[in-house]
Amino acid sequence: MSIRERIKTIAKATVFEAQPPFPHVLMLEPSSACNQSCLFCGNDKRPHRHRNLPMDRAASILTQAYALGTREVGFYLRGEPFLNPRLADMVALAKQLGYEYVYLSTNGSVGSWKSYVAVIDAGIDSFKFSINAGKSDDYAATHGLDVFSHVIDRLRRVISYREESGAAFKIYVSSTYTAATKEGILALRDEFAPRIDEFYVHGTCRVPGEEGVEVERFFRAPCPMVFNRLHVTAEGYLNLCCFDFKNALAVVDLNVTPLAEAWNSPLCATMRKRHMDASLENTLCGNCVNGTDAPYAPLVSELADKDVRP
Repeated sequence: MSIRERIKTIAKATVFEAQPPFPHVLMLEPSSACNQSCLFCGNDKRPHRHRNLPMDRAASILTQAYALGTREVGFYLRGEPFLNPRLADMVALAKQLGYEYVYLSTNGSVGSWKSYVAVIDAGIDSFKFSINAGKSDDYAATHGLDVFSHVIDRLRRVISYREESGAAFKIYVSSTYTAATKEGILALRDEFAPRIDEFYVHGTCRVPGEEGVEVERFFRAPCPMVFNRLHVTAEGYLNLCCFDFKNALAVVDLNVTPLAEAWNSPLCATMRKRHMDASLENTLCGNCVNGTDAPYAPLVSELADKDVRP
């Protein structure tokens, strides 16, 4: 199934209720850190030290989610997964538990080749590169790091490894374009699309708090991800969103609360009702769906980054 098909399939299955069924999909963040500073991403603007998800916490979340019916897990959220040295162990555990589809997204510029092979050999089902430019100068301007040739070499090596080893995993590339980078990205797509499973090109979407970036796509209320997907951060928080770089939408600390209880918590139910009613004032969700940058309050102050607390 292609990326586009998966997005459509998951969206169609979304149940818009205050207490929807437990999600089929989990996004588990191995690391909240990133070695890049992309124009349309807020990760590099976090004021505190980033962290890696400990292996024991990853094991707990994976085990709980699987027991509750989750069958797909993506090992990424806001950061770069290969910054966590236990990434391959997490992939291996997910496959051992019985997860049917295990995937990740990487910028391709960090981690040793040995770590890439370890993740593939651990049983990853799809390996996606996020490459938001088609030539070196555009890449440096967009990603904040001049490593385009290294990333392309990594992509080529992953393709070659699949061809030579016969490993049955999908290879994807996603590219977010702007007016300045679209031509180069389309040329890159033409070069690599015949050798991979999908080269997914799309315009920029609204990322709350990121100003001065051209936006082609907006989210609308009710936002499906609040109803159909688990987002667990490297801190061990259940978050309503995959674009919340400051934990303003973190709702429950899973270090102390079981996952089943967290998913059905009163705050989660309240936020889903607010999404269904399009009544999201004073929240980060409100800024996202309305395309504004109004002041907002975090849902749980003690879980949020200090600079967004009241």
